[in-house]
Amino acid sequence: MIRNETIEDDALIHLNSAQAAGWKLRLSTHNIREREWRSQRQKVLALRRWINTHIDPVFAGRIHDIQCVREAVETLQRLFPDFLEERIARVAYQEITEKAGADLDVHEWFRQWRLAYWKACRLDLPETRGLFAADQFLEAVKRYSPRWVLTH
Repeated sequence: MIRNETIEDDALIHLNSAQAAGWKLRLSTHNIREREWRSQRQKVLALRRWINTHIDPVFAGRIHDIQCVREAVETLQRLFPDFLEERIARVAYQEITEKAGADLDVHEWFRQWRLAYWKACRLDLPETRGLFAADQFLEAVKRYSPRWVLTH
């Protein structure tokens, strides 16, 4: 992107008005396309970071050589149709359980936990079944009310 006005002005001195207008139009179009490209690039990099941090290394190896992020996501969806949905639900459930007692009001935490729990149950994730699930919930609630946990 050319930002130096003197370079633009010097270049325009040698052009007639029609040529200068055409040059300015092309420069403007280029600048718009460059901004769009940079915006798209940021989104692709964010998605690549998400893939690198949320996909298990065993599965990530299958997409490591794929340069196009869209192709990587499509490959993961084809290889593991329910994997991405389960992984997202599992991470959301674990994160909200660990977040208990932090900066969240108990009611807001419980609302978020209940939503994450519902999604995890719908996918029948093991984290939501049996004594382990109950213990996890009680440990999270203990950060808000140790007395309540002792009575339930």
